[in-house]
Amino acid sequence: MHGSPWLRIGWRNLGRNRKRTTLTALGLAVGFAANVLLVGWTEGLLAEMVESATSLVNGQIEIHDAEFRPDRSMFDTIGGRAGIDVEALLRAVDADSAVVASAPRVYAGGLVSSGDATSAAMF
Repeated sequence: MHGSPWLRIGWRNLGRNRKRTTLTALGLAVGFAANVLLVGWTEGLLAEMVESATSLVNGQIEIHDAEFRPDRSMFDTIGGRAGIDVEALLRAVDADSAVVASAPRVYAGGLVSSGDATSAAMF
């Protein structure tokens, strides 16, 4: 080894106590493997959460009036009170080759009751 003297000293020191060197290397390997597994599991969990949320709730994209959120007012619809031709909008969205499917969605508020309990709900 023709390197720095510190490299030679360090390399020689690794061979002096083989148990310590093996235990340290094993600890590093186990820690690295656990880290790789944990990161992979977390990435998979995140991808599954996104897939579940988009497939069950509202899909990959939601088109609505800019003023609709956060209040979800029934008066803040696309096209205002006069409305818009939903079929034409869906045809325009479906014309994009990246779109797999599209569907209109209507939100409505109401009350859900069971016995004496009543709660507000969004349908």
